[in-house]
Amino acid sequence: MNIFEKFLVIVCFYYSITEDVAESADVIMYPASPAYADLDQPFTLMCKTNVTDLWKSTSIYDETNSNGVPNVLYFEKAVNGKCHISISNSNLYNTSCDLATGEFNVTLLSVERKYHMMYIRCSVKFSDGASTLIENATTVISIKEAPSSNTILITTNPIGPIISGETLHVTCSISGGNPLPILTWNCSGTVINTSSEKSAFLDIAFTVRQQDDGTICTCFASHLIASYNATAEKVVKLNVYYHPDDSPTITQVPEGNIDTGDLVLLNCTLNGGNPVATLSWNCSGNTHVTISGNTVVNTIEFNVNRSYHHTVCTCLASHDTIDSYSDSASHMLNVIYPPESHPTIQQAIPGPVDSGSSVSLIYSVSGGNPLASLTWDCKGITQNSSSSTKTEYIVTFTVNKNFNRRVCTCSAIHPIDSYRPNARHKLVVFYAPGEPKLLLGESLPWFAGHKITVYCLADAGNPDSVYQWMIGGQKQMQKKALLQIISLSKSHNDQEIKCSVSNNYTLRTNITLQPALLKLNVEYSPEIEFDRFPVYVVEGENTTIACNTRGNPLPYTQWFFNGKEMTQPQQNNSVVYLNKIDRLDQERNYTCKATSNSSKYGILTSDKDLSIVVFYNTSVTVVEVLNGSTFSENLTAILRCQVTGNPLPNVTWYFISNETKQILQREDRIVESFYSINATNCLHTGIYQCTTENVVNGTKVTNSKQTELKVTCSPRLDNRYSKIPAKVTTEIGNDLNLTVFLVAYPPPVIRWVLGKTLNSTYVTRTGSAYTSTLYIWNIKSWEFGIYTMHANNDNGDVFIQVSVSEKAIPTAPVHINILCKTKSFHVSWVSEFNGGLEQTFFVEYWISLQSNNITRLGPIMDIGESTTLNYVVNGLLPGTNYSVRILASNAKGITVSETDGCITDLEIQTNPIKQEGNNGLLNAGIVMLSVGAILILVFSLALLIGVKRNAKLSVKSSNDDTSNQHNNYSFESNVQNEVEETITGRHFQIDASETDKVKNVFENRAYMDMSLRLGNGATELDYVNRPVISRVRDNDARGQKYEEMTLQQTENVVGDQTDSTRQIYDFPRRAYENTDLKENDISNSKQKSKYVNIKPTE
Repeated sequence: MNIFEKFLVIVCFYYSITEDVAESADVIMYPASPAYADLDQPFTLMCKTNVTDLWKSTSIYDETNSNGVPNVLYFEKAVNGKCHISISNSNLYNTSCDLATGEFNVTLLSVERKYHMMYIRCSVKFSDGASTLIENATTVISIKEAPSSNTILITTNPIGPIISGETLHVTCSISGGNPLPILTWNCSGTVINTSSEKSAFLDIAFTVRQQDDGTICTCFASHLIASYNATAEKVVKLNVYYHPDDSPTITQVPEGNIDTGDLVLLNCTLNGGNPVATLSWNCSGNTHVTISGNTVVNTIEFNVNRSYHHTVCTCLASHDTIDSYSDSASHMLNVIYPPESHPTIQQAIPGPVDSGSSVSLIYSVSGGNPLASLTWDCKGITQNSSSSTKTEYIVTFTVNKNFNRRVCTCSAIHPIDSYRPNARHKLVVFYAPGEPKLLLGESLPWFAGHKITVYCLADAGNPDSVYQWMIGGQKQMQKKALLQIISLSKSHNDQEIKCSVSNNYTLRTNITLQPALLKLNVEYSPEIEFDRFPVYVVEGENTTIACNTRGNPLPYTQWFFNGKEMTQPQQNNSVVYLNKIDRLDQERNYTCKATSNSSKYGILTSDKDLSIVVFYNTSVTVVEVLNGSTFSENLTAILRCQVTGNPLPNVTWYFISNETKQILQREDRIVESFYSINATNCLHTGIYQCTTENVVNGTKVTNSKQTELKVTCSPRLDNRYSKIPAKVTTEIGNDLNLTVFLVAYPPPVIRWVLGKTLNSTYVTRTGSAYTSTLYIWNIKSWEFGIYTMHANNDNGDVFIQVSVSEKAIPTAPVHINILCKTKSFHVSWVSEFNGGLEQTFFVEYWISLQSNNITRLGPIMDIGESTTLNYVVNGLLPGTNYSVRILASNAKGITVSETDGCITDLEIQTNPIKQEGNNGLLNAGIVMLSVGAILILVFSLALLIGVKRNAKLSVKSSNDDTSNQHNNYSFESNVQNEVEETITGRHFQIDASETDKVKNVFENRAYMDMSLRLGNGATELDYVNRPVISRVRDNDARGQKYEEMTLQQTENVVGDQTDSTRQIYDFPRRAYENTDLKENDISNSKQKSKYVNIKPTE
């Protein structure tokens, strides 16, 4: 075994012993914390351990000493094995120890108030010779103290009376004392202790019952200090609401039955309940309530009538505090009265009775107490079917037609003598009518078209007889004994008239009476019918037409042409043959005639003309523009198209162009069509086509002709297409495409000019619509400028200008307006050209006499050229002259507006002036204030005039370094998040106190030192040309002239430098500078064709 292994064995042995000692060591202080002690009384504490063999010493530390140094009481094991005690101050303590029990006692001879919450600590040392273990225990002295008040507070929830069955919470509380007092209740229930650190609370909850009413609950408080005796401020006397145990009872006065009109009195009585129950009646009458102790009586009295019979009057019991309680008692009234109605007679099966059948009559009367008695005069078999509420008898007997209209009578008798009514019932008996016969108003034969009357005669029955007429098997509408045929027709010939008679009785009993019959002989004129009509035939074909006839008597048939015979007479039909039909056959007269001979009405004749329809192909005969083909604008043009054809053709108008064939108008089945243009314009110029169409013999036939309409006009933009922008920006090296859509007639001469005439393309889209395109490949810097497109014809010309420039810095804002208030100003400006890039704005302002201290606010997003933006700046000084300017910025750089300014209003403060007997001082003060205000106003106006006079030089005089710092760099997008944005129609405010933060943001940006420099090294702001489209037009669109476009030169003031080497074009340069276009060329329309060699392509 090496040294390391021996060391491990020793260590393990040491820890094993130590663990054995620790397991057997246990130290406890008595009493435990808090150790309650009486003031000025001895107090004993004990440190106890359950280990005696290994015990070596015990130290008790008393920390009650006010000087912070604890007194030590030391207990150790003497040589003789007894306990030896060492005390630092024997005047304060009594001590004892018992090694056999491990008890070490210390008695504080007199407890003082300063001992409160002081610690007594015990430290015990154990050892087995090889190891030592120290165990500690602690307790805290707590001075007993009675509560300052002997009054106990008691609260209840809910407050006031409580309903039986609900839960009541009664809380007892008292404050103060150490420890808190112990609370107890004399009432039983669920106890909940909710005491806090400084107050004792004891809540008792229990469900109250009826027997708890009047119970007194008392709370008691006890304390460790025996002399303390607390009493309750008030005891709780329970007021329990409960409902009665019994149900209400009802008595009637007088008792028994009641005659109609008598007075009756009902008493409803109910005992018990707290409070007593509330009684009410469901019957109407005079009520009276009497309460005696816990008994309540509700009396109701009223006069009865027949409606009260068997009426149930209910007494309802309820409780004002117990919603769930309800009870009731009911009483039924018995009233003597006669029936309200007279007796009735009802037939068991209502309605008429068939002859030979039995009928049952029900004699009855309802109501009455008691029921009435009945008697009747129609005798038969009687059955009593009366009930408790109705007297009823059924009498049955057999009837025949002699019982029809017989009256049966029923009489009623009641103990009340005044009731003696009766009822009557009339019987209705059905029976069959007699067989019918016919009577003619005119003898046969009859003639078609005549009015005929036929009579049907039969004995009457009950119910009334129904006459059914039939002609040729068809039922007629007439239902009476007379049949009238208003107008005979050929269809009546050989038909049969039949008259049948019946009634309800015969129908129900299946009795059929023999009908009366008559066969008709109706003569009529011959009728003609062609085998086809009209006759449809294609021009050039042959056809055959048959004429068929019929009549009574039989007719003979014959064809005629223009009154001349074509065929011989034939019975019933005749045929004609026609060869090589042409369209003129539609106008010729072919007639078929039929003749017959009547023995009664003489010769009968009919004829009918033949209609022939000839189909032929359609064609356009005339297409023209009325009043000539050339029009000026805003006139009415009418186009006419005449066509032929059968069937009538459909006509369609088209407008023909290179791009489309547009349908203008469509009309069906016509021979002449008009297309009107109410107000001509240039776009109406072109080819108009009239197309006619029909179908002959299944084949579609079309034919077309065209005409031309010319509407003269000067060149102008085609508003159907997007207008070319006035400003176009691009980068060097890009391709550029400029396209203009024009309208003109006659065709215009078009050319593009930038210092000289350029090559461009020219496309005709319609007769008056053209497209001109200028394409520039790989654009160079010298190709930037104002491009002018010039188009002219005999009616005038148009100039379209497009400013093409390289993407550059924006144009400085204009129309700056400033309105100063007391501590703020409102500034607005108009956005200019953005240089082809997205631009933002910044507002700079400073006190005019402190030009080195400039505040900048923004960025403010641009929302479009020529729009007005507004901005509000707050936090300014009253009565101060401020200078303001607007910066426009994009990725290329910035520009600065002119500097403007205003003076903020004075802040006027008014103080009340005390009047003491007269107004002299007040009036003097008002005069002085007025004079002072006038002087300040005059001074401000003078200062404002001076500022305006030096506005253009304000940057030069006071902004030497600051202007360069703030102007000559491009703003990046990440700055925009650190300032506030303003858009049109909305105002955003930034206090001046916040502007230092914004200023620091810009000063810390690395790109602040970037600037735009010209070749001479001078720092300046770049401006962009503003192209303007010059387009002049007379009222009549003729004799147009173009305006002179002039060049304006403007000084550019930057810092303290004035640079006149650059020019600002507020109006475009002369479009044809350095070209061969002269002033007199514009005015002479005959020479305009010499401008360029490009001709329109059709």
